[in-house]
Amino acid sequence: MDVKRCGSVAGMYYELVPGQNRYGFGHSDSEEFYEIPDWESAGGYQGATIHFLDFDTGVVSVPFDKKRNVCYGNPVYFDAFIYFLQGDFNRKEVLLFKYLPEKSCECVCRLSMKDISLYNLCLVAGDQIYVVSQERQLAGYYPVRFECPLETNESIVCIEKGRLYLNAWVEEGIENERITDQYKYYEKLIVKDFQGNVISEEIGTLTLFPNGDWWLT
Repeated sequence: MDVKRCGSVAGMYYELVPGQNRYGFGHSDSEEFYEIPDWESAGGYQGATIHFLDFDTGVVSVPFDKKRNVCYGNPVYFDAFIYFLQGDFNRKEVLLFKYLPEKSCECVCRLSMKDISLYNLCLVAGDQIYVVSQERQLAGYYPVRFECPLETNESIVCIEKGRLYLNAWVEEGIENERITDQYKYYEKLIVKDFQGNVISEEIGTLTLFPNGDWWLT
């Protein structure tokens, strides 16, 4: 078997950065942003690193050394750059970075943790890169601020030209909490404005493929 080896073999699992097929990413630890404050009573969080693997060259890039109380979110690809969030719990800030391995690393914005929710804090691509959190509502923090009511079965997929593209799971054929022979599971694409008004909805799952195309499947 022909096995390729990356420049730094460390037993780390890599998955594709969404929206392209050249770079993979991996985390040294799996803690989410909202979980880090729970470590304060135990003396603080050990810290994590984010790694990027170039599948063309095999080179592994680590933009920042491990630092106590610092963690990272999952990256997205947009306009020929990789974007990712860094949570710095020493400074109580979340930073958005624009990154290209071995070439550039630029801080795009800083958000104070007192002004945002850390729950399901993530990046969403579209016509720009958006920083949002998802819980009982979808809250946008960068580059625009908004708050949109969110149903428990809805999750944001894309934001473009003032429209929120949400995938929503649907279950039918359940009676008295029991699954019947008529049971069906499927997903719908729901489009809303920033105020939560429904613009359209249809059956299908909106998915971004590695070549950058959006498919409704």
